[in-house]
This record gives sequence, C-alpha cells and structure tokens, in this order.
Amino acid sequence: MKNLTLFLHRVYGKRTVVLIDEVDVPLQNAGRGGFHPEMLDMTQGMLHGVLKINSENLQFALVAGCLPVDWECIHPAANTVLSLEESNVLGFTVDEVQDLLKHNGLAERFKDVRDWYEGYQFGKTVIYNP
Repeated sequence: MKNLTLFLHRVYGKRTVVLIDEVDVPLQNAGRGGFHPEMLDMTQGMLHGVLKINSENLQFALVAGCLPVDWECIHPAANTVLSLEESNVLGFTVDEVQDLLKHNGLAERFKDVRDWYEGYQFGKTVIYNP
C-alpha cells in the first residue's frame, strides 16, 4: 500500500487519500480460523506502512470497522493518531453532528444518532463514526 500511494503521488502530483473499510473483519475471521497472530502481524505491517511511515505520500486516511477493537492491539503506531491535535478530522464532532441535524430538520434525532454512531474518542475529542 505504501508503494501504491508513492506511485499515485508521482503520477498525479498529489498526496493520496486512503480509505480502508472493514479492517476488523479479517481479524475476526482469523480468530475463528486459528491464525489470528499471523493476520495481526500482517494488519500491523500494512497499517504501519501506509499510515505511520508514509507522510510524504499520504493526504489522509480513514480506517473503518464495525467491531469494538483495541487499536493498541491492531497497530502500536495508533498512538500517533490518538495524539493528533486536530483529532476532529477523523470523523464528525458533536457540534458538527448537531449542526447537520439542525440544518436538515432532524435536530430531535440527535439522541438516536448519538446512540448509533458515537463512541470514538481521539485525544480529548468525541468523534462520531462517519
């Protein structure tokens, strides 16, 4: 993945946006199949290569999943993400969610949205899953 972002940067002259969805599913399946340590090593290597040591080619990344996952387990370099000063770029803040709902005439649905999507905290910022 690091090479792919490098090549895209070279060809288009712009840093790459990386979207990784369902990052948790291979780990869950590996746990059921008895090869979790191997899948964990591969996942850590992939995330390290594309996120941690790739700032010259990476504009930003979105890593998504639906299972409760301990980020320290998946990627030790996650501390870099968790300590970002601008952690609000990793999803929607409470104020942004409230503004979006109000703008769309759905302000009364805030509790529902909070129950469905809230639950991530990066640094001191509560983030709603985009």
